[in-house]
Amino acid sequence: METIKTKSLSRSLLKGTVLNLGLQLANRNLSKNNFWQTLLVGAAGGFGDYFGGNAAMGAIIGGGNALINKTKDFGTAVKYAAIGGAADLLLKVKDAKALKPYQDEPIPITDEFLVKAQKVWFKDFPMEYVKMFTVENVTPRILNVMEYHNAHGVTQETTIKNTNTEKKYFSGKSLVSFKADAFSSARYLFYVMGHELMHVYQNILLKGEPYPDNQVDYQVLTNLKEFYAYNFQKEILGDNSKKLPPCTAEEIRESLIKYPLYNERFQYFSFDWIKTINFIYPF
Repeated sequence: METIKTKSLSRSLLKGTVLNLGLQLANRNLSKNNFWQTLLVGAAGGFGDYFGGNAAMGAIIGGGNALINKTKDFGTAVKYAAIGGAADLLLKVKDAKALKPYQDEPIPITDEFLVKAQKVWFKDFPMEYVKMFTVENVTPRILNVMEYHNAHGVTQETTIKNTNTEKKYFSGKSLVSFKADAFSSARYLFYVMGHELMHVYQNILLKGEPYPDNQVDYQVLTNLKEFYAYNFQKEILGDNSKKLPPCTAEEIRESLIKYPLYNERFQYFSFDWIKTINFIYPF
């Protein structure tokens, strides 16, 4: 039996990556051409210490707020947010071993296996917010969506409508569908499942918020969701396949500016359920 726990969050690479991204965003130096270079340069810098890695997401919260509020004192915002972020993470996050690259080891393509795997790998995730969790009952429309986007999983948010105003709001619940390709190995399914569950949790955090009333705003919010889900898949679950968010640097910057509150909510390092994520296979 293979038991591998999630990667340590306290990586100085992450500190350098996120802080460099935050600094470039704040200084308006980010472009489509240098976005991923910015991430790589920041990661290489690293800031070199354990404490710094834990501070990264707290820092980008402060930096993001500095950007939104157009404060000139960005460095101070980063400093104090980093201290708060580090203190919170040192209490909540466990060190663990990195995952190895996944291999092709086909597994049963069934809903029964999905449920069993979720209960082992993401045992503390609040599944009461998931109305559907399936590979066997995926609708043709959702299959087409996955084909179009070359995705192996998709999460649909559900909404509630105010009958007086006709406005729609996030209900907090989601429908999760998987493509058979996600079952090429247990480890790959672990990555895909974790990515989709992060989207579910994002929808939980949006419960009661107004649903975007036009496609442009919806896409801007989707870009923010994907940015965090892909980073979670890489930094926490340990996926080293070099998959990138399906959005540009400009689109990410637009998301940070338009949805600063959601940006803060989506900082996943303090989510309780990630503390017990654990890849085990065979069960």
